[in-house]
Amino acid sequence: MAGVSFGLDKPATLAILDITTGQTIAYRSIRQLLGSDYKLLNRQRQRQHQKARQRHSEQLKFAPNRVSEGSIGDYIDSLITKAIIQIAQQYNASSIVLPDLANIREVIQSEIQARAEEKSSLKEVQDKYAREYLARVHRWSESEIPREFAKSLKQLR
Repeated sequence: MAGVSFGLDKPATLAILDITTGQTIAYRSIRQLLGSDYKLLNRQRQRQHQKARQRHSEQLKFAPNRVSEGSIGDYIDSLITKAIIQIAQQYNASSIVLPDLANIREVIQSEIQARAEEKSSLKEVQDKYAREYLARVHRWSESEIPREFAKSLKQLR
């Protein structure tokens, strides 16, 4: 069985488990999943940060929003999905388990809040940390990776 985990700092993490023994056979971080394409993820993060700053400055000037993120995020989602499927096939995984993404926004918000509370007991400092942290971490559409899985699995059939 292959289990996928989504998180803030790491968009996807893969664990291959032996169902009979319950032991982990293999573990792949986002860096291992993307391999030489990991630099694209860093480039996307930098570009997102630049675009967010540009959007903010245009909003202050009351200019229309003409800043787009581009399609590099879709390409990275596709690479992650293909790597997960390839590794699952390599280990003859019987299934790929994705987390329930219905309440992913609340989970992410709770994780950020917990990190902020570790930093300081002052509410203002926590709020500032949460805003800055959200600006730094990977922003992905939580519905895109399952769609990519469905698309990739259709191509395999």
